[in-house]
Amino acid sequence: MTVLFTAFAVEMAVPALTLGVLAVGLPLVFARRAMTQRALARGIGWAAVICLIAGVFVLFAQYALLSPGQGRLLMADPLGRFGFFLGQSLRAGVIWGPILAVVWLIRAQGVEERRGLLMEDK
Repeated sequence: MTVLFTAFAVEMAVPALTLGVLAVGLPLVFARRAMTQRALARGIGWAAVICLIAGVFVLFAQYALLSPGQGRLLMADPLGRFGFFLGQSLRAGVIWGPILAVVWLIRAQGVEERRGLLMEDK
């Protein structure tokens, strides 16, 4: 039972939770008080790029834990291995992509609310 739980945590839960937390937290950093949809889209774009790059590192760490020979493979062909993990990170976008889309929608509503409040004040 413990081995099964540990394998699940290493293979699925830790990468999914890490990328999910980044997808929720990064827009708070990059588009905290955006006043236009363009500024919000720019912040969400940066968050997506960082989630993609973070996915490369998270998935490399996962593979390194499961197969200790990953370091040698990385040194033998660094560009090829980066491409492999970038592809894996794109596939992991199935996890963080919808989360980021929902955060974008919620943030977009906040932008419109702030703009509406500014129009009321004038």
